[in-house]
Parts: sequence; structure tokens; C-alpha cells
Amino acid sequence: MLTKVWTGTTPLRASAVLTNAYVATATKSTEDLSQIVLYVNFTIGSLTRADMKIEFSNDDSNWYQEVSLASVGSGAFTTNQLVRRFSASGNYRIALEAQDKYIRVSCIGVGTLTDSLMSVELQV
Repeated sequence: MLTKVWTGTTPLRASAVLTNAYVATATKSTEDLSQIVLYVNFTIGSLTRADMKIEFSNDDSNWYQEVSLASVGSGAFTTNQLVRRFSASGNYRIALEAQDKYIRVSCIGVGTLTDSLMSVELQV
């Protein structure tokens, strides 16, 4: 059994003011990871909220956004693209299973962008 020894974190997004359009981070390999842990540091400033999309790829070309399942009547399920919403300043930890070779994160600020900051790090 392969056991990964955590060596620290690597930045996906350096701390910066959010924009009013999604900005994707650089691609990071998750090939040697069995679990992905993202550390998000967020300062809301004058924003209403910040949104984050987490996307995965096996070829670093075609990207697939996280989805959630919502039950609908008659035993059917509907699939929705998942957007993670942050409405208060704080430090957040997001743990995910690593099923793909690559990850990237896209962030957007909603509202007045003044004094907002967000950084995202990947545990490696």
C-alpha cells in the first residue's frame, strides 16, 4: 500500500483581490495524491460573497466541474454544477478524494471588490 507523506502546501492562488469574473488558477498535478486538501484564506472586504469552482482533468485539457446530486421526485436525480460560496471572512479547509490527474480552481468576487482577498493552497 502506497502511503503519501505530506510535505507542506503549494499555492494555487496567491493572496490577491478578487475580480468580477472567474479567474482560473494554474493547473496542479494530483497524480500522487489519494486525497486533496485545499486551504482557502478569505477576507470578504466589501464583497457580498465569493464563489469558487473546483475543476478536474485527466489530460490537462478537458476540464470537469464538481457536481452535486439533488433528489427529485420519482426516484430521479438531477445533477448540478457545484459552486462553493464564501459569505464571511475566514480560513476554510476543503477535503476531496483525488480521482483525477489535475486540479484547478476558479474564483470570483460578487459585489464591491474593495479590500477583498483570497488565497488557495493545495496540501502536497
